[in-house]
Amino acid sequence: MTVQRSGVTAGIGMMLLGIMLFAANDALGKWLVGGYTVGQLVLVRSVAGLAIMAPAIRRTGLRPFRRVQRPILQGVRVVLSTLETALFFWALAALPLAEGMTYYMAGPIYVTALSPVLLRERVGAWRWAAVLAGFGGVLLALRPSPERLTLPALCALGGSLTYALFLVATRRLAGTPGTVLMTAQLAGALLFGAALVLAQGWTPPGWLDGAMMLVL
Repeated sequence: MTVQRSGVTAGIGMMLLGIMLFAANDALGKWLVGGYTVGQLVLVRSVAGLAIMAPAIRRTGLRPFRRVQRPILQGVRVVLSTLETALFFWALAALPLAEGMTYYMAGPIYVTALSPVLLRERVGAWRWAAVLAGFGGVLLALRPSPERLTLPALCALGGSLTYALFLVATRRLAGTPGTVLMTAQLAGALLFGAALVLAQGWTPPGWLDGAMMLVL
């Protein structure tokens, strides 16, 4: 029983730490998108991610990458991941951080609503009630009106829906090694970011901004 409780406590602690890191990441994104293009942030972020993944890729070897299961769904997942990241930064470029994150709070609600259709998973009455309550809370916080449906707001809404579809695609690929999923996701973002940088240009960052881009 003691071991089980310690495991639960450790899980709660890691979950809280993860939420804190996500919040810090979002704040960094809001800070950086004011002075740099979305393509530059996506490019540097993906390069840093691939550098972190390099030891895992080396241990895994190339065999899992040569035998990719469900390649079409893999490609769809990469597109969803890249689009979600870009939409998030585009939304933050114009929206206050709190408002942008409120739009993204609808993401888990979409996941639950889509689960019976796309995953054939059962959603009980209590979960549907929670979905309705959560959606009502998002509407209450945003106070939607025609004047508030600006392009950045639509980017945030589209990003939250894309994020939900990305999570569903990840769930459908549960048997695929995590190294393959993460590497494909980061490689797709790298190509997309590089294309945007070629179109929008590159702003040389200072050492502090450069360091924040690497941990973004």
